[in-house]
Amino acid sequence: MVIETDMVFRFVNSTDTNGDTRTFRVYQVIGTAAHEELELYKFSHSMTGSSGGTTTYQRKNMNSLIFETVGQISWSSNIIASAVYFGLEEVSVKDLRKFTQI
Repeated sequence: MVIETDMVFRFVNSTDTNGDTRTFRVYQVIGTAAHEELELYKFSHSMTGSSGGTTTYQRKNMNSLIFETVGQISWSSNIIASAVYFGLEEVSVKDLRKFTQI
């Protein structure tokens, strides 16, 4: 059951058959009857052939309606992220986990 104050997001994987699971888009579902969606974020992982790499994420600027790069995620393997960059600020994943326990 969705309450009117709830925010509902839909995560959509890339349709590219050779795409990485770290490449996806995030939509906000607006209204339940019309099922409108607003695309908010894009996550793009470059295919380098290595198990690690970098995922770049972009946020849609609601004034200009243009996606702007806001950070990146560094991966030490296919499933383990090592650091997240919020603009120029680097935060280790270990430190991020501490915030979720507060």
